Amino acid sequence: MELRQLRHFLAVVDGESLGDAARKLDMSQPALSKSIQALEQSVGVPLFTRSRRGMRLNQSGRALMTRARSMTLEAERAAAEIREIEGTQRGRIVVGTSSSFASVVLPAAIERFRAKYPQFEIVVVEDSPVRFGPRIETGDFDFAFGSLTPSFAARGLEQEVMAERERVLVVTSPQNPLAAGGRVSVKELWAGPWLMSPDPYIRSRLNEIFLRYNLPPPEAAVVYSTVILAKQLLQRGNYLLMLGECQVYDDVGRGTLSIVNTQDLVWERSIGAIFRAPLTAAAQILLAETREVFATYHRAIRDGRKRNAGRAAS
Repeated sequence: MELRQLRHFLAVVDGESLGDAARKLDMSQPALSKSIQALEQSVGVPLFTRSRRGMRLNQSGRALMTRARSMTLEAERAAAEIREIEGTQRGRIVVGTSSSFASVVLPAAIERFRAKYPQFEIVVVEDSPVRFGPRIETGDFDFAFGSLTPSFAARGLEQEVMAERERVLVVTSPQNPLAAGGRVSVKELWAGPWLMSPDPYIRSRLNEIFLRYNLPPPEAAVVYSTVILAKQLLQRGNYLLMLGECQVYDDVGRGTLSIVNTQDLVWERSIGAIFRAPLTAAAQILLAETREVFATYHRAIRDGRKRNAGRAAS
């Protein structure tokens, strides 16, 4: 069974006659008839019921038709991906992302990808992880990055863990008295003022912690649209903000943000990529670049924790 034969077979199915299919394929009718016969010989059964009125699919032919359409479509898709990678055709990748990746990891990954494949257009859409599943299913996103939850697996989507235990921390301006280094209680943090994520997952986790301490959910002073905006607000006032460790690593190192010393409000989450297999070749390359960038951050964070633990022990 050859791909060429499957294309000939589908042309006859769609045209319902050898003559129409041959004209569409720009080949002679005897040559097309020979190709169909060779296909039937390879599968071992007739695929058409032949009569003076033309050729009609039989039961075996209908079974092959579904598979043939899928196989030829995948072959065409693969050829398009190869042309994109080789630079003969401009490609497009659409990525959904939470703020965790949009503010730090993804820009570096995109820069690395475009250094190799500048012909690609990359569209980045920052959205809430609760909307990732439907948008991946409909093809709006090639893949997405964010917090991983069982809901994605329930939809039959693939998940690649890039950090199994990323900590979500309370951060503030270095000028905030709460950043002085002493242990801060949940009750002291309740009054805020809080910068709140639009992500319902993070909001619900924060509320759960306060309710555990018999405190009502904290009120939002500002609900931010992007992490960049939230960080700028932090530098202008003594706000409190929950962010992933990867998001604040560079800022803490530069001294523009401080981590509040409270273990009671810290939790861990798994973050990574969500997608529907198979990914296009280009999307796989961008995913690989993102994986490498995130691994670099994760190693730096892990090494920093070890150094801090060593100083505390001494």
